[in-house]
Amino acid sequence: LISYSPLCLGLLTGKYTLDTLPRPGNPRRQLFRELLPGAQPLLKTLEAVAADAGKTQSQVAINWAMCKGG
Repeated sequence: LISYSPLCLGLLTGKYTLDTLPRPGNPRRQLFRELLPGAQPLLKTLEAVAADAGKTQSQVAINWAMCKGG
């Protein structure tokens, strides 16, 4: 299984918030600025599941993508 961008260009890693956007000049900066507000419920759930499982948000997102299959 090869999935395209299971971490949503880094959005699902927990690394980025509206206060910690990619560097200026990075095309993801504007994209994340637009996506992050609407993605907050998903990101908060991902953070809680990861904390509960003792895993990183990246691990949970990749596991979910693998389990979804295709």
